[in-house]
This record gives sequence, C-alpha cells and structure tokens, in this order.
Amino acid sequence: SQFPDMQIPAVYMHVSGLNQNVLVADSLLSLSADKYMGIEYPLYKAFFNQPQRNKMQRELVAADYLAGWLMSEFPFTGNEQQLLDRMVYEGKIKQLVMEALPGIKMETLMGYTQQDADWWQKNEGVLWKYIIEHKQLNAADRITTARYFEDAHNNFPVIGAPANTGTWLGWQIVKAYQNKSNATPKQLMQVTDPNEILRVSEYKP
Repeated sequence: SQFPDMQIPAVYMHVSGLNQNVLVADSLLSLSADKYMGIEYPLYKAFFNQPQRNKMQRELVAADYLAGWLMSEFPFTGNEQQLLDRMVYEGKIKQLVMEALPGIKMETLMGYTQQDADWWQKNEGVLWKYIIEHKQLNAADRITTARYFEDAHNNFPVIGAPANTGTWLGWQIVKAYQNKSNATPKQLMQVTDPNEILRVSEYKP
C-alpha cells in the first residue's frame, strides 16, 4: 500500500545448484530453493562461511523476496566506489524490509550472531570514528568500499568486525533519518542524495 504504482511480481522458486540466489525478470521474481536449507545443512559447510550460512534459512525467504523486489524497482543509481552511497542504499532496503516484516530481528536479517550484536553495542562509535578520520565516506575508493560489504568476518577496518559493516552502519543512518524526518517509505526512496540522509539523521554513535 506504500507503493501503489509498483507492480507485484509473480513469485517462483528455482534450483540454482547453490549459485544465483535471486532471479528478476519482467513481472517475475524467483529465489533459489536450495539456498534455504538451514544453517547446519551439511553441504553448505563445504561452500559457504558462517556469516553466509546464517542467512540460508527459511525464516528469511519472505525478506529476501521483498528485498529482491525492492532492488528491482529501486535499482542502485549511486557511485559504487563511494562508501556513503552504498551504505545508504543498502540501509534503505533493510529498513523497508524491516518495516514490512517487523517480526524479524535486525540481527537475523543481517545474518548476525549474538556475539556480532554485542560487538556492535561496544564498537559502533569506534568504527564510525575510524571511517570519518580516514575520510572514507565520500572518497572514490572501490577496493576500500567493497571491503565494507564483504559477506565474511574479518578484521577490517577494526579488529573483530562482523560481516557487512557497511550495510549495518547504513541501516543505522537510515533508521535515524526516519526517526528525525518521519518520512514514509515512498518519501525515503525519493531522497537520492545520501549526504542529505546523513545530515538529517544527525547520526553520531
């Protein structure tokens, strides 16, 4: 109802051989059925790391359908090399999925464990300070930006950082923006300047 002009696609599932998870075509959206067999599915352990497996569960099927639909209707138009552009776009998608499916925990949607959630409680401000001090938000640095969206635990840029730190931080910025602006989902997606989102959000962890 928030996007009355958007066409609801026909929904399917396909078998991808553990390959492409989301297929999007005209009026069609399909998810890979063999990517939701559960975190402990034995075959997954040979091909996927723990953060990836954490998202390969049935609980996330609806969320992944919705995210795929939103990304097809609102494709990324920013600069792939700029951290803030990607952070805010990914944050928008996560926020809209969460608003539509409030029963899913943020940590589950991110594929985070309780340990990951605890890390953010202690280190969100540390990581944000690092990004600001190293002037990474708007620098056109493809390699550095890509590392913030890696689907694996690593020590970049702060020791012990969970996977997809860029997505998580972008989500916090968008949440803060929503709280400050009271923007509807449609209004949120109409704001295309990520710096405006950040300014209004007054995000300061």
